[in-house]
Amino acid sequence: MVQPMGALYNYGLTHPDFNLSGWNLVIDVGGGTIDFLVARDKAPNYERSGAHPESMLACASAVAKMINPSLRGQYSIIQEIDTAIRERKETIRISGVEYAMSDFSGAISDVLRGGYDAMLDTIGALEDFHSILVCGGGGGAVFYDFLREHHPELRPRLRIDAGAAFSNVRGFQIVAEYTQRMGSANR
Repeated sequence: MVQPMGALYNYGLTHPDFNLSGWNLVIDVGGGTIDFLVARDKAPNYERSGAHPESMLACASAVAKMINPSLRGQYSIIQEIDTAIRERKETIRISGVEYAMSDFSGAISDVLRGGYDAMLDTIGALEDFHSILVCGGGGGAVFYDFLREHHPELRPRLRIDAGAAFSNVRGFQIVAEYTQRMGSANR
C-alpha cells in the first residue's frame, strides 16, 4: 500500500461524513515532494497518481534566495525558514535582521503553484473528484491554504487531515488489523 492511501483510509474511517466511494484525491505534502494519489472506490489509480519533486523545502529555499542567495546552502537557515512557513510565523530573524514573512508569500505561492500544475499534468482535471484530502503535517496545512486561496472552486470538496503527521501510519494499521481479522475469520 502506498503512503497516501493510508491517509485516505484513516480519514475515511474516522470521519463518518467522508465518503470513500467514487473518485478521491489525496495530496501528501512533505519536505521534499508533493505526493498525490488518486483512488476510485478505495482502489488506487496509479496512472493518475505521482509526485512532484519540489515542496516545502523548495519554498524555504526560494525565501532564502530572496534574502541572500548564499543562504540556500545553509541547512540551519533553511530549517528555520521552513519552520516559519509551516508555523505561519509573521517574522523570521536571519543574521540579526527581522524579515516579514508576508514579503515572501509570492515566492512560496510560486513553488506551490508549480507543484499544483505538475499534479494537474498527471491527474488531469479535478472535476471528477468527490473529495480532495490534503495531508502532510505543517506542509499540508500550507498547501491546503494555498488551494483555498487560489482555487476557491475546490473548497466544497477540500478536506485537511488535522492529524496528518501520523495519518498514513494509522491507515496502514487499520488496514492491517482488518486484513488480520478477515484472515482469522476465513480459517
